[in-house]
Amino acid sequence: MSWDKGVDFEEALRKILRLRAYAKEFTKPRLLRVMNVALVQLLNGLRVSEAVECYYKFLATGEREVTVKVRKSKDRYRLCIIPEIIDRTDITLTKNLRPASVSSIKSVIYKRLNINTHSLRYAFINKLLESGVDVATVSRIVAHRRLDTLLTYVQEKRARETLLKTIKALEREVRKL
Repeated sequence: MSWDKGVDFEEALRKILRLRAYAKEFTKPRLLRVMNVALVQLLNGLRVSEAVECYYKFLATGEREVTVKVRKSKDRYRLCIIPEIIDRTDITLTKNLRPASVSSIKSVIYKRLNINTHSLRYAFINKLLESGVDVATVSRIVAHRRLDTLLTYVQEKRARETLLKTIKALEREVRKL
């Protein structure tokens, strides 16, 4: 359970969208860039460094389907899709900023959202699993090198949820006695 910190996908998405709106309304391009990277990360299940690469490639090319290098890999690449909500205003406000480091983007995400960036990746994974996508497909989408790593995480999470549900049901039964 220590991997995802229990970050809810919808809650994270709401926080990101709220800060994006604030950044656009008050013309805060650096914050907008960070929230766009967080949005790309959350909606694609990327590692933060992959999301940064994806966003910068999008700014350079305008292409919404971008291939990024999978981190922790020598020669693997994966698809990243830029959501339509990132529009011309976003491009205009963030395109000419000096590039930000991955560590500075991680810091701002943590400070503003109180979320570890890797938890955004696992919020996406959990969302897919809750939607009924099988573990092997999820593993391919998020470019997990080893299916057994993801499977172990999923099994631990499901076992914990099952135990909690069982305990609650048993407590209700005990109260009836």
